[in-house]
Amino acid sequence: MKILIYILLGAIAGIIAVPLSKLWKGEKKTWSVLFFIIMGLFTLLAKFYLIPQYEIWDIKREIVEIPVYKLISETDPQTFNLIIDDFYNFHKKNKNYRQLNLATKQNLEMVLAKYAPITSNRSINEYVEILLRELKVLNRKDSKLCFGFLFPKEFGPIKATKYFDKSLQEEDLNALAKVIRDALNTPQEPPNPQESDRLFQELADQMYRAWGKDTQILEGPPFAGAGPKKVCDIYIDMIETILKLPPEKRSVVLRSFFSL
Repeated sequence: MKILIYILLGAIAGIIAVPLSKLWKGEKKTWSVLFFIIMGLFTLLAKFYLIPQYEIWDIKREIVEIPVYKLISETDPQTFNLIIDDFYNFHKKNKNYRQLNLATKQNLEMVLAKYAPITSNRSINEYVEILLRELKVLNRKDSKLCFGFLFPKEFGPIKATKYFDKSLQEEDLNALAKVIRDALNTPQEPPNPQESDRLFQELADQMYRAWGKDTQILEGPPFAGAGPKKVCDIYIDMIETILKLPPEKRSVVLRSFFSL
C-alpha cells in the first residue's frame, strides 16, 4: 500500500508540474526541477501524515474484527483511541502489528481498571478463572513466561499466542468483553473501600500463613531475591485462594483487585 501511495503522489506531482512549467516557458529542465520539488514535498507529506494515517486506519480495521475491541470502540471511543495509540507505537517499533495479541494485553489494563469495579460478579469471576488457567499454562512451560505475562511493562510483553491454544485465546477476549458489557448494561455499586481493605487484609494474613515473608512479593516489583518461579507460584496461589472465598467475599475482592 505504501508503494501505491508513492506512485499516486508521483503521478499527481507530474500532473501539477506540467501547468506550472508552462509559466516558465515550458522548458523540459524546468518541468523536471518542479517535479522533483513537488515530489519531495509529497514524500514528506506521505511519510509524516498520509502513511501514518493509513496505518492507524488499517489497525482499527483489523482490531474491530475482535469482539472486545469492537465493543470498546462503540461504547468507549476515548479508551479505544488510547489503545490504538498503544498498538500503533508497538507497530512502529516491531514493524508487525498483526502480531499484537494477548501478549500485549497490558493495553487493556485501563479497561479492566475502569469496568471491573462495576461489572457483575459472574463476569469478573469467569474472567479471573481464565486468567488463572493462562498463568498455569505459562508457568508449566517456563516460569519466565508467566513472569512476563504478570508484569508486561516491567518484564514483557510476551507473545502469549505461541503458548495458548485458539480456544483459550477466544475465551479470554470473550470473557473480557462480558466484563465490559455487564458493566455497561447492569452496573453494580463499586465495592466499599473499607470492606475491600478488610478482605484484602484477611487475604494477606492467609497468604502469610502459607508463604511467610515471601508474601511481600505480592506488593509487586522489584522482587529482591525472588526468582520468576516463586513469584508466579505465589500469584497463582493467591488467585486460587481468592476463588475459594465465599461468593460474597470473592466478588468484592475480585472487583477491587483490578482497580488497585
